[in-house]
Amino acid sequence: AGSLQVGVNGVLQTSLGQPVLSEQNGLIDVPDQAALTISSDGTITAIGAGDAPNNILNLGRIKLASPPEDQLVHGDDGVFRLAGQNGQPAPPVPANPALRLLSGVLEGSNANPMAAMVGMIENARRFEQQMQVI
Repeated sequence: AGSLQVGVNGVLQTSLGQPVLSEQNGLIDVPDQAALTISSDGTITAIGAGDAPNNILNLGRIKLASPPEDQLVHGDDGVFRLAGQNGQPAPPVPANPALRLLSGVLEGSNANPMAAMVGMIENARRFEQQMQVI
């Protein structure tokens, strides 16, 4: 899902403000000023501000799912969604216990903007040269 944050309403959400769902398709409420830890299986634990280090709260588990790729559509906002049928929303995808999270890792772009810019300038110059030949 990318970068996660706690919204003003205390719900765990994505950087786009979309709520992160638990395995039961519910919202994940985070106590105020809590330090969060997310394990590789998606379990979220928290230590409240001023609490003892051994006073760990289990907030739930992030739903990790593998939707069928052929049923995903790319939205205008850059988010992939399940395609519903006949104008109906798609049913929730079941959790996949075999999936794992990598904490502290944020997926970046697979494009190198500098290389793309240099390539675009080179192509523009070649085009200009070919137009002068004609």
